[in-house]
Amino acid sequence: MKKNRDLDIGSWPDIVRKMYLTMKICVCMLILGLSTLSARTHSQIRLTLDAKNKTLPEVFQEITRLSGYEFMYSSNELRHVGKVSVQLEDRDLSDILAECLKNTGLWYRLEDDVIIISPKLVSPQKVGEKLVVTGLVKDKGGMPLPGVTILLKGTQLGGVTDADGNFRLTLPGNTEHVLIFSFVGMKTREIKVNDAKPLTVVMEEDAREMDEVVVVAYGTQLKRNVTGSIASVDDFKPQESQVGNVITGLQGRVSGLWVRKLSGDAGANPEFVIRGHQSSNLSVQPLIVIDGMIVDGTSNFNLNNIAPQDIESIEVLKDAASSAMYGSRGAMGVILITTKKGKFNSKPVVNLSAYYGWASTPFNYRMLNAEEYEMVFREGRENRIADIRSQLAAGGLSAGEQATLQEEIATWRAQMNTLNMGKQEVDWLDYVIPNSAAKSDIHLSLNGGNDKTTYYFSVGRTAEENTIGKGDYSRLNTKLALTSQVYKWLKLSADISVTQSVKKRYTSSADVLRMGEIRPDTPEEPLYDEDGRWDWYFGYQDHPVLALTDNNNKEKIVNTTGNFGVDINLIKGLVWTSRLAGTINNRRYESFNGPKTYDGIDYDGHSITANSFLNYNVDIQKLNIAATLGYEYNENYSKSYVMDIGGFPDIPGLEGPANGSEYLWADWNISGNTRWTERSESYFFRANLSYNRKYLLGFSIRRDGTSKLAKENRYSNFPAVSAGWVISDEAFMSRQHVINLLKLRTSYGMTGSITNVSMADCYDRLSSDIYWGKPALSVASTLGNPDLQWEKTNQVDVGVDLALFQNRLTLIAEWYLKRTSGMMNSEPLPSSTGGYTSRKINAGTIRNSGVDLALNFQHHFTKDWGLTAGINMNINRSKVIDLPVDNWAYSSAYYGGGNTPRPRLKIGQSFGALEMYRALGLDERGDIIYDDVSGNGSIDAADKVIIDNLTPKFTGGLNLGVSWKNLSLFGQFSFTYGGKIYNLDEQLLRSTELGYDDVMKNKPDYILDFQRFGTTI
Repeated sequence: MKKNRDLDIGSWPDIVRKMYLTMKICVCMLILGLSTLSARTHSQIRLTLDAKNKTLPEVFQEITRLSGYEFMYSSNELRHVGKVSVQLEDRDLSDILAECLKNTGLWYRLEDDVIIISPKLVSPQKVGEKLVVTGLVKDKGGMPLPGVTILLKGTQLGGVTDADGNFRLTLPGNTEHVLIFSFVGMKTREIKVNDAKPLTVVMEEDAREMDEVVVVAYGTQLKRNVTGSIASVDDFKPQESQVGNVITGLQGRVSGLWVRKLSGDAGANPEFVIRGHQSSNLSVQPLIVIDGMIVDGTSNFNLNNIAPQDIESIEVLKDAASSAMYGSRGAMGVILITTKKGKFNSKPVVNLSAYYGWASTPFNYRMLNAEEYEMVFREGRENRIADIRSQLAAGGLSAGEQATLQEEIATWRAQMNTLNMGKQEVDWLDYVIPNSAAKSDIHLSLNGGNDKTTYYFSVGRTAEENTIGKGDYSRLNTKLALTSQVYKWLKLSADISVTQSVKKRYTSSADVLRMGEIRPDTPEEPLYDEDGRWDWYFGYQDHPVLALTDNNNKEKIVNTTGNFGVDINLIKGLVWTSRLAGTINNRRYESFNGPKTYDGIDYDGHSITANSFLNYNVDIQKLNIAATLGYEYNENYSKSYVMDIGGFPDIPGLEGPANGSEYLWADWNISGNTRWTERSESYFFRANLSYNRKYLLGFSIRRDGTSKLAKENRYSNFPAVSAGWVISDEAFMSRQHVINLLKLRTSYGMTGSITNVSMADCYDRLSSDIYWGKPALSVASTLGNPDLQWEKTNQVDVGVDLALFQNRLTLIAEWYLKRTSGMMNSEPLPSSTGGYTSRKINAGTIRNSGVDLALNFQHHFTKDWGLTAGINMNINRSKVIDLPVDNWAYSSAYYGGGNTPRPRLKIGQSFGALEMYRALGLDERGDIIYDDVSGNGSIDAADKVIIDNLTPKFTGGLNLGVSWKNLSLFGQFSFTYGGKIYNLDEQLLRSTELGYDDVMKNKPDYILDFQRFGTTI
């Protein structure tokens, strides 16, 4: 929609002139008896216009400048009109308009100070019987709509609504008619008419034809003016994917955003990455900003605190130009989440949604049955004893070793008798692996508002069971959002939410129970003894079924979040916004193991974000300037207490810590208490220029300071610049009717990351401990490094936005290049440093480059039937450019010993290379043959090679939706090619080692496929 409105009331001479004209008109009305006459008609305006070889919009702008009248028209209706030349001197406005629209198929209508341009209409023929139709056209808010075009379908008969939204049409009678109502920026409506009953037509806004607005850092921006890479999800509908986590709901919907859930733990957050990994710490993820409140991955806030049904829109900032306003937090990308609010002048609306479903993880392992297990067990032990006996016969064992052998044989025979082999058949997996995991959700909301206040209230509950291992997660959340337009210049807002979540786990481990930890016991071992109590269990880990029934491992989190804001309109175009947001988090973890021990952790913390900024928007002829200047403060604080208590009575319900009689592990208990505070402050500025709505330029800079780093390196600057060109608005594109939008854009900027470092990494520190029952201090194992600086990412982005066929088909294509330097890594130290084992340093450079593609289609074939379809894809290539030490193992969090593959950073390789031995096959005994890469005749660390890496070759998603009236069907798919994940649980489950504890455990049935010659193992 084009608008050009002058809000100036005028000078005193002009007001006097208007009063004189009004009096003159009143006299004329009395004399002539006219019912109405405009106080300012176009016949009284005389102009001189000299326009040579100009487009109609350019001519309209000149007329607006000379007369003050505003024009309203659809750009699509003017595209077929070429350039015109109009040269008239001292002529009535009506003559000038008629000359401008000559031979164009267009005509004009004057409503107050607005000139409406629309297709020329033909009056109906007055033949035969007639049907007179009257009515009112208004918007959803009840306001009348003047200038709405009304056409009789299949003809050029019709009319236009008047200044009050009323219309009157005379149509041929004795038949049913279909009237088409169309208006700039509104969805076209078709209404059947077969009698003279007055009509009331309500029209809705069409976001495709209006200038769409997207949320950006500290404000909003017209979508057509955006020069950065921003993916908008303004139709986020959690009911389409039935997810309890907002990030999981984005899986497959945004190009360049890779989402995956690596845990079967209910309520676990997924891993998500924007345009490739660029930190040695895989836990560093994109910044989350919720209604202006920064959520930087601290333990004070969890994404599960947000009910997906409370989300209005999501913007994903992928390049430096869009995320540089978040400076040191924006290197991994930024996800902006806007929650729902009430709407002014709207009736109360109640929404209720509920679902119930199941989820499962494929588990294709079949364990050995009793007969198979007995065969493997006997042969394995006999073979091992036979090997020892052969060594004994050759004189290879000492007297002590011989005694140990005899003792082992006696122990084995006793175990065989105790097990009563062949008399039991217990499938332990049936007790510890669920066949399916139930999921349920119910959510109720109420929203509305009057002309001064809006409200939004919601309450919901989510429940989910673990898909691997027993356990469950539940969440109860409430939200209240209020907005009050106190005065025209003052608006207040408040948003408060409270969430309580409870998570129950199989073990006391903070992570989901891995398959290796529930490797089942022997199938012959009975579940209960003769007295109905738990029977003895082989192995070092907890009894798998006992842990499910007698242990009480529970984590309860109560999170309270408040977001309060004030907006003050200082002068025209200048708004001052201040916001104070914070979250208070209380987390209690309890692990009660029967009558034995009680492990507990109490955690309290809070986060505060306070900012204040000015937004200024002004038009200077064809130039639009939008600028932002502000300040922000952020604080994170937490403290935790650890306790370990024993001596509880074996009575249900008395598991509270007050009922314990003794403290256990006192040394670890005292040293486990922690307290920390982190603070940061920022100054930021942004300016966006738009000339003639076609030529775009943007610049931003943010200066961040943090308490995490030493004083000398505490502050850093993060600038960005961007540019765009809306080619579709150029004159040479005006004659075509296919392309609605064609925009080229590019950006370059710098962002940073500081998440992977703490204040303790910069300074030498002491640790508290207990020695000989008394408190003492000791030197920490990590050496401080005051030279630590920010991780910095430089990024360039080039993109094209294309919209075709009345915006039904859109394409976004982008190429990017990111280079991250100064990555945080832990450097091992020699023993000569005095007990220090490592220190954190800035070391390493990694590069990510790739392409984002997003193709979307949406169309309503009829008023009842609609179709939406979309496909997106990201192709990313990473490469390690520089390291202080080649072949750097960036993750030490692994299990299984030196033979377990470890992700590594290796110069010239992709990020997250998996290094392991290459298997060539099996020998005649069934043992694995490894490749002797070094050729030294033995298999050692020099023979490890890069097999694959963690980075996918490409990722993407496919979305398809069909709607019929109020019924819709939606399908969402995501895909990934490449990017290996090493299944350590499978390695542990399929291990064939026969140590003393391993031989007593069952094996998967695949072991029977690898029998040695003449024997099973």
